[in-house]
Amino acid sequence: MELGLKKETLKMRKLKNRKGFTLLEMMLVILFIGVGFLSILQLMVANLAAEKDIESTYLAMNIAAGKMEQLANLPFNSIVSENTVEVTDFPGYYQFVNVVSAEASLKQITVRLSWLDQLYLLETLRGNI
Repeated sequence: MELGLKKETLKMRKLKNRKGFTLLEMMLVILFIGVGFLSILQLMVANLAAEKDIESTYLAMNIAAGKMEQLANLPFNSIVSENTVEVTDFPGYYQFVNVVSAEASLKQITVRLSWLDQLYLLETLRGNI
């Protein structure tokens, strides 16, 4: 009986001396990895939203610059204000042109582009040379 008891004690000691991770340690590691992964995922989603916003602003800048270039190529007396219209080929973007004659030979031209809840303005002065 004593020999059987010693074998049991030796087995218990061997089990206690084993090197390894407990279930609690593994659960904590999984928790920390999960929190880290969710943080990175949240940053990626925020980055995608910011990228979309930058892309929309860049598109608005190009549309407004194109309209301004179109107006610059017109004869001075043909440059007039235009009502708000949706930009062709770019649904959701609305363009408004306002022309104010500051003097007989000077016009202030403003191109306003709006989309969603944002607004982009481009202004210039055009003289009659």
